[in-house]
Amino acid sequence: MFHQERHHFCQPPLLLVRQDYNYTTIASAPYGEHWSNLRRRLSTLEIFSTNRLNMFLGIRWDEIKLLLRQLSLNSRDHFARVELRPMFIELTCNIIMRMVAGNRYYGEAVDFEEAKLFREVMRGIFELAGTLAHPPPPRQHT
Repeated sequence: MFHQERHHFCQPPLLLVRQDYNYTTIASAPYGEHWSNLRRRLSTLEIFSTNRLNMFLGIRWDEIKLLLRQLSLNSRDHFARVELRPMFIELTCNIIMRMVAGNRYYGEAVDFEEAKLFREVMRGIFELAGTLAHPPPPRQHT
């Protein structure tokens, strides 16, 4: 039953983007052959190809080292309770944005004004999409 009716669950939410790009982006295309081709082409040839993943290995290592350094600073003098969820979200956002745009927008060592603007734009995109998974607010660094 689910296999036959899966297209009802796979439809993307109604977005303003649909009108601008005539339903041709992966986020706005209705489930079907075009969407499947976009997904297949993007995921296997562009994003998750072995060459692409190897090309960005240094970025992933850098971001993980920065996260581990932050964790070690938090517990340098004594054990500290740490909320990992926002740190992992920041890690993921920074890895993706460094791969796409070459910049970090969360954590330390960021251009404050540019990062603030980026986070506001991302929050607006998530709100327009109607998702509950908002990007994290900036952490208070100690």
